[in-house]
Amino acid sequence: MNELSFYAGGGFSTIIQHVFSNNSSSKGFGGEAGLGFTFFIDRHQTFGIHIGAGAGLYDMRTTINELNNITRGLVDANNYLFDLHTTLYNYNETQRAFFFTTSIMLQYQSALQSRAQRQRFYAKGGVKLMFNNARYNIGISELVNISYYPALNNWAGTQRFAGLGSFSGQNSDGDFRLNILPILALEAGRKWRLGYDAFLYAGVFFEYALRDPFENNRKPISNFTHSEHLENLTVLQTSNRQNFATVGIRLRVAFKESTKPRPITRPRVRGHCP
Repeated sequence: MNELSFYAGGGFSTIIQHVFSNNSSSKGFGGEAGLGFTFFIDRHQTFGIHIGAGAGLYDMRTTINELNNITRGLVDANNYLFDLHTTLYNYNETQRAFFFTTSIMLQYQSALQSRAQRQRFYAKGGVKLMFNNARYNIGISELVNISYYPALNNWAGTQRFAGLGSFSGQNSDGDFRLNILPILALEAGRKWRLGYDAFLYAGVFFEYALRDPFENNRKPISNFTHSEHLENLTVLQTSNRQNFATVGIRLRVAFKESTKPRPITRPRVRGHCP
């Protein structure tokens, strides 16, 4: 029999950085609730196709101790070639989003060994699409510029009139609307019978976004090499690739059409006495 279900869950969220930046950390939470429908494709109810829709939110904060950039081949006022070394300190990025999801997954559950068995193992996997409006907050505590002169084998870092030295950071916020994020979704756990036609699923889930929700909006660090550039500060490209991931616990209550045998009622035959 097919199942209609209602679910809720949440867990730990993070941004997985791939190379590029060091000394970084990312942590937050994500939660979602919704409903689903499972159509079992065999009479033993071992395999099924699950379709779901839900809504939720996530809140994550990423911090990176320092971001470095080298701009080579610049020329100063005296026609000397130099390389500009820029360091952005204590970059922090907060993402908050309210989202909707749709999903399609293949579900497996172990076969019942007897009518008295009240629990079984289940697992499912598939893809989800997340539609969200994401808001961000960005901050940098300090920008430091120093110049290296290859021909002189010397460094310069105190000429503030030339943009060298230490400068105060900036903060900014904004939002990016209608991000569409494809997600690989996996879940496994136990299924308990609550009644003749009601069940409780309790499992651990892992969801891995196949791209960064802000990837089309991130700007390279090379765009922010002077203090006046920070007035237009936005989300930065802090890695070659970034992926959003969540691991947590999900509960689902499912109902199916009752298959209780109905009592047989015999029609009353009216007769007459002779």
